[in-house]
Amino acid sequence: MFQFRARAPQDQAAGPADDECSFIDPGTGTREEIRYLDVGDDGGQVYMVHHHARGKPRGGVILCGSINADREGCLRTLVDIARDLAANDFDVVRFDYRGIGESTGDFSGYCLSDWQADIEACVKLLREKLPGLPIGLWGIRAGALLASEVFKTTGDGALLCAPMDGQPLLQAILRRSLVNDMLGRPDSKRSSRDEIIAALERGEFVNVDGYAWSKRLWRDAGTHRFVAPANDARPWLVVDFTDFPRTNLDAEHEPRRKVSTVGRFWEATPTRVAKDSSLRDITLAWLVSMSDFCGSVGPTLL
Repeated sequence: MFQFRARAPQDQAAGPADDECSFIDPGTGTREEIRYLDVGDDGGQVYMVHHHARGKPRGGVILCGSINADREGCLRTLVDIARDLAANDFDVVRFDYRGIGESTGDFSGYCLSDWQADIEACVKLLREKLPGLPIGLWGIRAGALLASEVFKTTGDGALLCAPMDGQPLLQAILRRSLVNDMLGRPDSKRSSRDEIIAALERGEFVNVDGYAWSKRLWRDAGTHRFVAPANDARPWLVVDFTDFPRTNLDAEHEPRRKVSTVGRFWEATPTRVAKDSSLRDITLAWLVSMSDFCGSVGPTLL
């Protein structure tokens, strides 16, 4: 059941309203609120969905998705996870980075550092909504890399699914795009991955999955490296997948590794992850540990 708030004509040019659209998910009975969040000074806005806890909130979670075709492959799973966590009394925010999906802005003008700021803005918003309660960062692929960097300064827990360094991540996305293009258009002429990277280095824009990659995106990605949190008592996990290369972790961090049997769902046609999946169970167990930890030490503030 959708509930739209009418807006006065003079408000139409002011951008999306804070509570322009909300509805009740019939499967969980939880309220979902759609809004746009102003981030930065470029006029870009982050599209976000706030899934409200069914009962008294136990904490909050920011779901940090990925980019390019990974974003589409992850979308259904993120929706399911958000609704599942809300049904278990956690407030959840899922969103699109500026220039991607439902958010405003031109993709070609953004890079990983900008999208890190988007995550920080979502954390700040949820902190204001849930004062005194723990906030966790849940990330997949590019979102896992960026969440790990945001976790250095804020957040009470982090769950990082298949994190990679920035440029290897872009190379993997590019490789998959080239393979799909070859399968879909076998007779067409195409550039190699090395030729595309050389074009980026020359300052050319390159179309990858319908997104205009830039030299700034490529160069900035080289400054983002996944580093596991060191000497950090806060609950954090790295989640690997049975059909995907394992994340490099030091021996001391090996207990922080969990393995999901779901498989690399971000590379498939958008599909629904089963409600009894290991990824769901890992996520809920992590959130319980975060709530217990913060019950004794209090939330980490930005």
